[in-house]
Amino acid sequence: MRFSLVIFAFLMGFLGIFGFAHIVYKNFMIKQERSSSQKVGRIIVLNGTSSTGKTPIARHLQLLLGSKYLYISLEHFLDMLSKEVCNLNSSTYSFLENNEGIYASKREDGTLDVEMGPLGKKILHDMHDAVEGFLQNGWNVIFTVIEPLQEDVLEMKKKFKIYKPLFVYLYADKNVLSQREAVRGDRLSGYALNLLEKYTSQDLHDLQIDIGKLTQEQVAQTICEAVC
Repeated sequence: MRFSLVIFAFLMGFLGIFGFAHIVYKNFMIKQERSSSQKVGRIIVLNGTSSTGKTPIARHLQLLLGSKYLYISLEHFLDMLSKEVCNLNSSTYSFLENNEGIYASKREDGTLDVEMGPLGKKILHDMHDAVEGFLQNGWNVIFTVIEPLQEDVLEMKKKFKIYKPLFVYLYADKNVLSQREAVRGDRLSGYALNLLEKYTSQDLHDLQIDIGKLTQEQVAQTICEAVC
């Protein structure tokens, strides 16, 4: 009798463990099916120095590619910072002081350059994770950035590899950039050319487009043809 009870208890325990394992496995398979059925988005990265027209080109692309494309900009993330630590378009020079966010420094030739404090560097790092969140939820993204260094572009290409990325480098000669910067009037003097000197990542892009030879609509159409 005692032996029978032991056997019965053993069988019930085994069946209980088996049943629990079956439930766990079933839930796991359901999650896997949902994950595999969820279509991820595609990303277009527009990279270039200041005053290359990244924002209007991104807006033209949205019109050409449809409503499922979000436009996400580096400036969207910098604007999340308090103006106390990020106010580069100020009419005064109070923003020249070193701070935790993003600030300007004056070069020997009198032009201004942008520097990043710890908060600025952190938000630039974290914005890639935020963009990936949209991609994982099925959004297509047009992402405008200023990434002059090879190692930073290579890191982005690795991160966004599964989202069918198209990397586009937008550039122009120095005279065109200087003229565009002066016409805008809302950028640091000489910033575009100072950035241009730092660019070493050009050859890592799928497309390189001289924005001085095409209208913004033509640039967007060129990118659209590469996407489609």
